[in-house]
Amino acid sequence: MQRLSLREAAQRSGANKSTILRAIQSGRLKAERTPENEWSIEGTELDRVYPQKAPTVAPPVPSEPVPSSHAPVTELAALQQRCDALEVRLTFLNEMLEETQTQRDHWQERAESLMVLVHAVPEPIERRPQTESDGLVVLFIGIVAMLAAVMLAAAAVVDNNENNEAAAALTLAVIGLGCCVYYGIAKKSGGNHDIAGL
Repeated sequence: MQRLSLREAAQRSGANKSTILRAIQSGRLKAERTPENEWSIEGTELDRVYPQKAPTVAPPVPSEPVPSSHAPVTELAALQQRCDALEVRLTFLNEMLEETQTQRDHWQERAESLMVLVHAVPEPIERRPQTESDGLVVLFIGIVAMLAAVMLAAAAVVDNNENNEAAAALTLAVIGLGCCVYYGIAKKSGGNHDIAGL
């Protein structure tokens, strides 16, 4: 199976390389990328889209020594090959640019939708200023917790701590003591104003 480069396909079909490249991009001509990122076209596929013309018989070349213009012909072929590679590279970069633009548009839409959500967040509700009754509530909770701790401790002694009442009593005692200490410190450090602040 003969495979041709872009330049070889142009020479074989008689069409310009840009014409063949447009046919590949439009899907009219099937081609594959090589590991070197160049186009590879199957000969039969090229003949399907661009049928070969009858070959013309070239006039016989006189057997004379090659003139010194042979070097520029070699340089021209090298330049032509470089142009082919640059054209393929340009096509690849254009494809990458289109993909990048698509991704940019997608993320821009996501960012705009997130900005709408950020602006829709309600402002925080202002807290009610605390009063002296708040400190009294803490003191009341502490006293109730300590009374419950005493009752659980008594139940633990009676039941020989079968239901682990001692652990619960200790926890309630610590909570009650903490609430009472909090109230006492608040009262001592400045009265009603500091209780409200704490």
